[in-house]
Amino acid sequence: ALSQKLISSFIAGLFIAAGVTSFGNALIFDRLYIALLIVLACYVRKDINLMGILSILALERILEELIWLAAANIQQIKWLVYAFCLCALSVLRRQPKFKLVTFSLLLCICAEFYWLLTRYSAPIIYWHMFMIINAALAQFLFMCRPFWTAEYFPEHVEPLRLDHILHKIFSFFIWINLLMVFEYLVRHVAGFHNVLYIYHNFEYVTHLIAAVLVFHLMEQAIKISEKKVLKV
Repeated sequence: ALSQKLISSFIAGLFIAAGVTSFGNALIFDRLYIALLIVLACYVRKDINLMGILSILALERILEELIWLAAANIQQIKWLVYAFCLCALSVLRRQPKFKLVTFSLLLCICAEFYWLLTRYSAPIIYWHMFMIINAALAQFLFMCRPFWTAEYFPEHVEPLRLDHILHKIFSFFIWINLLMVFEYLVRHVAGFHNVLYIYHNFEYVTHLIAAVLVFHLMEQAIKISEKKVLKV
């Protein structure tokens, strides 16, 4: 029990330091995050429960990277992104934030048509809308993960508190991106161009949330390692 607390404290300090030193350079932290997922997947490859969680996180990140790369090469990618978001709503229709997310998506699409008709240089608001949908889909998968594991691997299923923690963490990702979307609309539709509170702090907030997520992943991997030692 003492070793777990000491190791967890060390890991927490390590990632707080990594988070602080990489502030302002999201690319470095993103690469560290991807590397960590790969290392953890190799380390806990026999634990089907944590592997399921890592698979969801990897899928979420792969989808994000694909859209980001496509945005740089496809001129009208935003309409494909909006189509994807509309299709994803059918999966999210029973989620608590469904009405709010749907309202935000429709508001963004209306704003896009308004900017198109007025020939206004539209901001890249669709990216944040995609991030909201992507995070909501991850939440949905975290909720389903224990049930799917019980169905296909009944002898290995184990409820993890980590599912609930990650569900909460992704709620923060949804809220910060929702605030970013509404601030964009306030600036580029309502005309309040000096409203930049979320814009200036967005990177730091998301960076901090991601660092917390990484810490909880490491903590769960440590617990799995301790179980193996106790068995021995």
